Amino acid sequence: MEAIGAAKLLSPDVTLKALRQVKRGKIYRLAQILSTDIPQLSDSPTITRSRRFVVARGPASRPGSGALSEVVELPTHTGTHIDAFGHWYKDDCVFGGINKDEVWSENGLTDLGIDRCPPLITRGLLFDVAAHKGVEMLESDVAIGRDDIEAVAKKAAVSVQPGDIALIRTGWSKLWEKRDRRYIVEEPGLTGEAARWLGERGVVAIGADNWAIDACPPSAPRNRAVHEVCLTEMGVYIIENLNLEELAADRVYEFLFVAIPTRLKGGTGFPIEPVAVI
Repeated sequence: MEAIGAAKLLSPDVTLKALRQVKRGKIYRLAQILSTDIPQLSDSPTITRSRRFVVARGPASRPGSGALSEVVELPTHTGTHIDAFGHWYKDDCVFGGINKDEVWSENGLTDLGIDRCPPLITRGLLFDVAAHKGVEMLESDVAIGRDDIEAVAKKAAVSVQPGDIALIRTGWSKLWEKRDRRYIVEEPGLTGEAARWLGERGVVAIGADNWAIDACPPSAPRNRAVHEVCLTEMGVYIIENLNLEELAADRVYEFLFVAIPTRLKGGTGFPIEPVAVI
């Protein structure tokens, strides 16, 4: 299936160049663990607390042998997940200027679903904004602008290149770990201007260690400027609820990023398991 949006920049040359980042073979897992008590928006139910565990024994099973299996219900925008372009609309249109009613159906998206997202095997960059500002965790009224991103990149001696994936650390994983409700009520995050600056330099995706990537201060908790810029205007994927603490602790700012999105037909998003390799 043909790549769309910034994903068109993921050429074999970009992949090969990213693979050369690996020198030690150390792997960092960047996803939060899924469980029934994770932070989740109030208008989106979390993983059901009544997971059904069954012991299945087929006719060919020998005595004492069987399979344990389960049924899990969960919203697709749960935990560490990636947003499809069709997830967000602006002025009633999704990416490409298509009216939202043309792509949305009772069976999900007829186009721009997460099944169109290619494997993400490319160079990743960590923008540790919290460390740059000398704090463990940014306050919720902090809006990360273009100047901040440029300053962090300069300090880390990295430059954004076409095909990269930019990961933004705010330090809010600490609230995730504590199951602090403030995590899903407000947050520091990127401005639309900063997202556009990254998009203009060819990033394929932008991820962050918070619930919406956007700057959502108490005065504007539902701000989605970054969603509009990335998903509806520029064709840049969004990855939310990352765990970037280990990368930050080791001061790893450049790495091979690997994530294979689940090909859920027509899905507006789905949990993802990204890793960084150095």
